[in-house]
Amino acid sequence: MVLALAVLLHGSGVWCLREDLLAKLRSFHNRCCRAMCRVTMEHTRRCRIPSEQLYRRLDIAAVEKYYRRRLPRWAGHVSRMPMDRLPLQMPAYFVANPRVRGRT
Repeated sequence: MVLALAVLLHGSGVWCLREDLLAKLRSFHNRCCRAMCRVTMEHTRRCRIPSEQLYRRLDIAAVEKYYRRRLPRWAGHVSRMPMDRLPLQMPAYFVANPRVRGRT
């Protein structure tokens, strides 16, 4: 499971995660948990098995917890970078011309 989470969340420290993308991650994570517990979706619905029960069975947490744990890691990397590196310059970068309105 650790390897699957590492691949799933690779580079997540720099993601701007929207709610719909988080829902897709959550769905994939839950599907993997059901597969590891050998529980089908039909069995989950019929017996009303919550995802938290499967997490306890596998001794893992929800994908949001792993994602939130990785966010400060990227901030630490950026804070230790030299000033000439692009990721460190980006938060203070200003665009001279605003974006045009409408579709381009």
